[in-house]
Amino acid sequence: CKFVEASGGIVKRDKKYLWIYRNGIWDLPKGKLENLENFETAALREVREECGLDSSLKIEKLIYISFHTYTENSKKNLKRTHWYEMSYSGSENVFPQAEEGIEKVEWLSLEESIAKSNESFKSIKEVWNSLLI
Repeated sequence: CKFVEASGGIVKRDKKYLWIYRNGIWDLPKGKLENLENFETAALREVREECGLDSSLKIEKLIYISFHTYTENSKKNLKRTHWYEMSYSGSENVFPQAEEGIEKVEWLSLEESIAKSNESFKSIKEVWNSLLI
């Protein structure tokens, strides 16, 4: 089993939360750490890249660390993801990173976000619930 380190966030802007749609499911932006990168730097980079955000994206605090397994190219992986509560004060315009398979990026209300978390991966629901506690 390969161990993978990743980082991502729940981004809030004006009472709305940022979601991505990839591979037929609503998800939160996240990605793997690059060589010598720390979790906070990776979270900011990944969210900016996947959603087209600018430098006004800020980390508020670490809210959760999730673990999940997946198979890629017939190899099993264990992924540890550090999740951050983030704030964004830039433009409402967002741009999906198509080369990562992201079809949509949307700002959703609290109620819509709770609904999407219930339809998403179990680990995403856990991350979302950690924000609400």
